Amino acid sequence: MILLTSVVAGVLGTGIGGVLGAAAKDKSRKSVGGMLAFAGGVMLGVTAFEMLPDAVKECLALGTEFLSALAVAGAVFLGVFIAFAFKFAIEKIEEKRKNMPLDNRKPQRTGFSNADVEVFAKKTNSGLKRAGIITFFAIAFHNIPEGMAIGASGASSLATGVMVAIVIALHNLPEGMAISAPLVSGGVKPYRAILLSICAGCATLLGAVVGVFVGGLDEIASGVCVAIASGAMIYVSCFDLLPVATKLDEEFPSVPFFFGGAVAMIFSLLF
Repeated sequence: MILLTSVVAGVLGTGIGGVLGAAAKDKSRKSVGGMLAFAGGVMLGVTAFEMLPDAVKECLALGTEFLSALAVAGAVFLGVFIAFAFKFAIEKIEEKRKNMPLDNRKPQRTGFSNADVEVFAKKTNSGLKRAGIITFFAIAFHNIPEGMAIGASGASSLATGVMVAIVIALHNLPEGMAISAPLVSGGVKPYRAILLSICAGCATLLGAVVGVFVGGLDEIASGVCVAIASGAMIYVSCFDLLPVATKLDEEFPSVPFFFGGAVAMIFSLLF
């Protein structure tokens, strides 16, 4: 029963968030830029207010706060490097497949042809898709310890486990939005982006199994994993989503960015 509850919590939370992130009907450049900035704010907010504090808390098993912070910082940089390597590898694969070098430099002539605009659009869409995929893996990774919380609490009390599952489902709403928004903006069909959001929520089941039958992963290992996922989300937000949002909006869309961060903070404090 508690394993089923964990799946429902993960699927409903990220699934509904995925629907909300894919629901924007206005596809103008400015609106897409605002949506991406909102997703970036959500990702940085979830990282700052939820994931990193949890990672530091888990790593306190190392003995001191300094060692805990040092381990988390190292894991975050590792996560950034993994996300960069993932993006670099995909770019190289695409380069070979299309037999066209990736060159972000603007043409030296003053005007842009339709072909130039089309190439820029394809590169932008490709980058957004990569950002959404990296976010998918990072959030799926993050959902494992959340599933552990459901499983561990449900192992002792079904009522407590169900309550924790409800809270986590609400907490996962902005995470689902962070997955679907860049994917849809990058040209992925909404139903596929929503499906990926749901799949990320299904990772909660893995953590629930561990929580029920093992009693929880080693605290240090859990904290390091969350910190690595945090680094990947920081990279995606700062080096993919926000730069593209600025280009599309022609200036940094500060209002949706800070609103996204505020949403993440509110959900973190309340749930």
